[in-house]
Amino acid sequence: MTTIADGSDFNGTVTCTVSKDGAALGASAGTGPVFDATGYHEYTPTVGETDGDHLVFHFTGSGAISTTLQVYTQFPQTVDNNVLAAGATGFAAINTEVELILGDTGTDIPALIADVPTVAEFNARTLLAASYFDPAADAVANVTLVATTTTNTDMVGTDSAATAEELAKVPKSDGTTSWNSTALTAIEDEIWDALQSAHVISNSMGAMATELALIPTTAMRGTDSAATSAKQDTMETTLNDVPTTAEFNARTLATAAYFDPAADAVANVTLVDTVTTNTDLVTAASILTTQMTEAYAADGTAPTLAQSLMMIQQALTEFAISGTTTTIKKLDGAATAATLTLDDATNPTSATRAT
Repeated sequence: MTTIADGSDFNGTVTCTVSKDGAALGASAGTGPVFDATGYHEYTPTVGETDGDHLVFHFTGSGAISTTLQVYTQFPQTVDNNVLAAGATGFAAINTEVELILGDTGTDIPALIADVPTVAEFNARTLLAASYFDPAADAVANVTLVATTTTNTDMVGTDSAATAEELAKVPKSDGTTSWNSTALTAIEDEIWDALQSAHVISNSMGAMATELALIPTTAMRGTDSAATSAKQDTMETTLNDVPTTAEFNARTLATAAYFDPAADAVANVTLVDTVTTNTDLVTAASILTTQMTEAYAADGTAPTLAQSLMMIQQALTEFAISGTTTTIKKLDGAATAATLTLDDATNPTSATRAT
């Protein structure tokens, strides 16, 4: 062990505490520790202290840096055995995969390999790349020509009379009398029977028709003369109730006559010589000498000024510490106002409110 003051080997009295398999440290029952040489101390544990998988020996001495020695008595440990035996990469899974590989190599793979064609068998059923037909460069050696083609009445041009009849139905654009009346009638019907909503592109006839439909007709403008007359009467009544210029001036002031608080003086002011005392006024003395009502803010809640002062007073004058818990008492010294959790039971450096 090492002396804290100067880093030299420590040869003073050393105490050993022991923990086994995660238990709390307790007093040792073995022999020692005994100083041997150069800061080295020997300790001989009892059989009971070594009867475990994980042993901890903690050595302390007044004025020395404490030392902890951890010993694992077996390997693999129980947890190591569990990890190696189970799971996707454990012994059981590895054994399964090995069995599958042995099965494939002993049965399936040989059967598949046995059915693979040899090089000679493959060449007998395929061509070299240069032997494939190239339509861009190779010629077809054997072509059978058909000398006579039978007439197909469905082909265009085989019935010139029928073709002429169909062409005659198409209207001409030269304005002559050769216009086909049947075709013109069909076109006219398509135009007049088409829905206006399908032809409302900007500046189109459909759009213009929509705008024209919104213009009221003479008949529409004269259909409710009574309502029009009533609105006119209401307007006349309203205009008759508007004040004249003289009436408006009699009830208002000119701009220059308005009071200017920056320049004008108040002519008539009544002064009160005596001000009566307002007993409701709060003074500094009343604030500092009025007894507060005991109250404490809940954990995590912003306190009032009175709650803050009350908590500070009680934290300084009424509290109890047990382990890592500090209990702040109320004014009666018994009821709990709040509790704090310390970061260490022996040498705390911080506290956190718990309740």
